[in-house]
Amino acid sequence: MALTPTEEENLFRLFTSGQDENIRLALQLAKSHGIDLGPRLAGIEKIYRCIYPEKRAGAVTQVRFVHSTTELNLYHKKLVDIPEYIGQMKQLVQMDLSSNMLTDLPYSLSQLTVLEKLFLFRNRFETFPEVIGELSGLKELHLPFNRIRRLPDRLEKLTNLQSLSLGGNPLDAYPSAVNGLTELRHLDLSECMLESIPDDISNLTSLSSLSFEGNKLATLPLSIGKLGSLMYLNLVNNRFTDLPEWLAQLSQLSILNLTNNRLTGLPTSMSQLTRLKDLDLSGNPFTEFPEVLFTLPSLRRLEFHKSTFSSEMQESIQAKLPECTVSFNRFDA
Repeated sequence: MALTPTEEENLFRLFTSGQDENIRLALQLAKSHGIDLGPRLAGIEKIYRCIYPEKRAGAVTQVRFVHSTTELNLYHKKLVDIPEYIGQMKQLVQMDLSSNMLTDLPYSLSQLTVLEKLFLFRNRFETFPEVIGELSGLKELHLPFNRIRRLPDRLEKLTNLQSLSLGGNPLDAYPSAVNGLTELRHLDLSECMLESIPDDISNLTSLSSLSFEGNKLATLPLSIGKLGSLMYLNLVNNRFTDLPEWLAQLSQLSILNLTNNRLTGLPTSMSQLTRLKDLDLSGNPFTEFPEVLFTLPSLRRLEFHKSTFSSEMQESIQAKLPECTVSFNRFDA
């Protein structure tokens, strides 16, 4: 006798419950009523074997795992695609698909309504996977070292996103959609070949960590001074010859890394960075030690590797900064 639609729905609830007794009952009911669970079981087995390629397990164990796990790690599994059935893993909160050979993601991922963290490091994405724009509950998205050149406007739909890393993608320009993500706390756009930053980055008022390491930046927009929550700023390996006076507006700034730029001096307004604890100025062509650094009350770590300061000057600087660890590495050309 065929099951009514309501009975069939209940059967699938048992099947996806994550409890062994319910799963066995669902399998028995499906068999006795001629309901074909073959495609579902095949999808489940494919996912299970991706994770445990050498582990044998019965149908009940596989079904329970797929429908109850909250974290899925498919890191470095040589995957070229993801099984469609992954969309039925509706308990997933975190998923790591990094270091594979993926070029796209199945649209079934849009069913993962409680997914909060998605890791896609080092794949082969040339375009931003469309389905990500449907993951409205996402809080962390990590896509470094792919081949993405631009981001779609639908990225703005990720209104809960707090952390976004896109480092190592050859972006055509700064992705404007990012500045609509007003809940962002952490933004990493390292090594993205950026030459300029738009003024409306000031929309990201919740931002506490910002990295533009390894780009082609020589200036920053005045609007960055409005990021009142910013605590960490990474500008390593860019083209800055000087720093703007408005940098002092970043009153919460605690860590500033300016390694390998073209700086020869610092603005006197930096004395207003009263919370700055960690400063790295290594690899810049300073000929004189910036006196303003003696006025930073919270400074506890100062890096000045590849400096040309004499040993006597280094000793004098350390003596004037008794509460700060100063690291020099004499660089002889």
